[in-house]
Amino acid sequence: MYLKQVVIENAGPIQHLSFDLPFNGVLPKPLILVGPNGSGKSTLLSFIVNALIGFKQQGYEHAEVELHKVYRVRSAQFIRNGACWYHAKLQFEGGLSLDEWTLNRPRKEFEVQVSPLPVDESWKNIPEDQFNHFALTPQPAHPIQRTLSRPIQKMFEQNVVLFFPSDRFELPDWLNEQSLAQDLHFPEPTKFEGQTPRKIFSRALLKPTLEWIKAVALDKLLHEHNYPKPVTFVPGVGFVTAPMSEPVSKDGRIIDFVSKVLARILGADNDAVQFRLSHRNLGIISIDYVRSGKPETIPSLLGLSAGQAALFCAFTNVIRDFDLAGAPFDDISDIRGIVIFDEGDLHLHVDLQYRVLPELIKLFPKVQFILTAHSPLLVMGMRSVFGDDGFHVREMPSGKQIETEEFSEFNHALAAFSQTSAYDRQVLQRIQQATRPVVITEGKTDVTHLEVAWRKLYGEQPLPFDVLSCGEFGPPSADRGGAKMLRTMLHACCLHVERNVIGLFDHDTEGSEQFNSLKKDDFGDGADLTHLKHTRQPVQALLLPVPTERRNFVSTAISSCFLAMEHYYSDSVLDQFGMKGDPVVADSAVFRITKNRKTAFAETVKNLNVVEFVNFKMLFERLINLLGVSVQSETPLPTETCNSMDTNITISPTFEFGETAIEIGASAVELPDHSQLATTSFTISSIDSEANNCSERDNGNTLKDDGLSS
Repeated sequence: MYLKQVVIENAGPIQHLSFDLPFNGVLPKPLILVGPNGSGKSTLLSFIVNALIGFKQQGYEHAEVELHKVYRVRSAQFIRNGACWYHAKLQFEGGLSLDEWTLNRPRKEFEVQVSPLPVDESWKNIPEDQFNHFALTPQPAHPIQRTLSRPIQKMFEQNVVLFFPSDRFELPDWLNEQSLAQDLHFPEPTKFEGQTPRKIFSRALLKPTLEWIKAVALDKLLHEHNYPKPVTFVPGVGFVTAPMSEPVSKDGRIIDFVSKVLARILGADNDAVQFRLSHRNLGIISIDYVRSGKPETIPSLLGLSAGQAALFCAFTNVIRDFDLAGAPFDDISDIRGIVIFDEGDLHLHVDLQYRVLPELIKLFPKVQFILTAHSPLLVMGMRSVFGDDGFHVREMPSGKQIETEEFSEFNHALAAFSQTSAYDRQVLQRIQQATRPVVITEGKTDVTHLEVAWRKLYGEQPLPFDVLSCGEFGPPSADRGGAKMLRTMLHACCLHVERNVIGLFDHDTEGSEQFNSLKKDDFGDGADLTHLKHTRQPVQALLLPVPTERRNFVSTAISSCFLAMEHYYSDSVLDQFGMKGDPVVADSAVFRITKNRKTAFAETVKNLNVVEFVNFKMLFERLINLLGVSVQSETPLPTETCNSMDTNITISPTFEFGETAIEIGASAVELPDHSQLATTSFTISSIDSEANNCSERDNGNTLKDDGLSS
């Protein structure tokens, strides 16, 4: 039931569009309709869905729209401004078509008063005193002596026909998951001619999808149990069941197809996941799989994220609908039909848009996908998966076929990315070409501080990682970086880079907000609450560790975080160079950094004494540990520097101890929870017996207990 041709004139924002749907031989190519809001994307889809509903009404007793009524209202208010009529003409395979007219006056007056008249003269089928005309081919049977169309039924039985509207959604798992699970039941079979459980409209599919999976799993088990096994006589033993391999049933293949869909969404190794059905009273389906060699478990499919659930339900429902149709198929690639997505990128973060959705579409080469979209990442992902000629992009309202880069929102997005510090291709290229791990900072001056501090602390030993700013290639007088750009750059690294990368965020309000927002996009918990790791790629994020004397600069409340890299220097130096800004509140010891002097200050730090860089040692140790790089040696600091440092310095122990853990109570000093400076378990790593004290390093921060004797 493929759509072959579309012609629309004067409907809403559409003045005139006419095009043939793209095919590669007999196989349909995906079509993506792009354009800003109000450009007619949903208008075009409404005509297609209107036709499909009309066809279904001819074949079945009950469709989503009541018989003799339509999905799309015909009204003169939908005529394009300045026009007198609108017309839609759609051609489907198998001789099916829709021809729809709406005039702004009765046809008799229209014919006399309007000039020029429409070239397509099918408007003459409108009665003289009527305004509109709606015709399907084949024509519906007589309204009184109605006979269901068997040819239409056969078409629906051989095709997936689905529409995912823009108001689709999946209930979140926190919405009383136990009650949702108890409602699960096996789908009721349809036993009457002319009726079907299949729906064209697809919303809130998670529960019916899980019901269907359970039913398919049960049928698979029944097939395996009832499959006849040959019995042979073995002399001296008797009759035995001969071992043989059972053919894979249709139900088993369906489970494999659903597994492949979910595996693509989760990024599972080998396209494989394992379903586990819980006790019948719980109604929970859990998932076991391996990702990047690490075993993973999802306790309940009701707990998928909104984006994951949307894709899983949509593409599993393609399999489910074809199965409900009773059509035979041996492979997922045998499924055919038409699937329409209004806002195909809805609910999806960048990885699902760029990587997963195009890969899922490619699993169904015989399905005609028609999508509307706003995201340039989706279009880029389609090109990555299908190549330049494997799909078509048409820009509304003209319907003109365009290349990826001609997508106006693509260009607007690229311009916005550049202007708002959201993406920098040159930085990404530098990261891809790097041979060592990479640390990406918010700004250019941060790179200078890190490079100078390393030379001061480690002498001639080279940095074991590259340091880049996400605003690296801005104008010399400007710093295009920032927390938002760093966050987006980390997303780009997840899509394009296999190198070990850490994004280093300031521990201020903006940095903390952007850092925490990564949790929505496949970044999970790291070593502590100031560290995040991407679930699949070697990309990490880190908030600046907090020096002891700057404890008051951070808080559990993000709005009360003010720590920038310049705060690693002493108050006297910051005051001397005009970097010490106003206090955050009156009479507070917490102050902001003067932004308009950052560049000048960065040029002067190379002349500072090594004592001013002691807080950077804590940061370097953290980065070295997280990146897994080694440092051969470090330049000894002057004695007076060591005595003044309130940070941990590794001292060769006089005695060797094995791993020892001690449990202690809560810290005597109240520290910020979100930076996890306080902990209840430690491992002694070095003891200075002469000074009778021990120093312990935890997560890049130092806690000292001068009263603990060796």
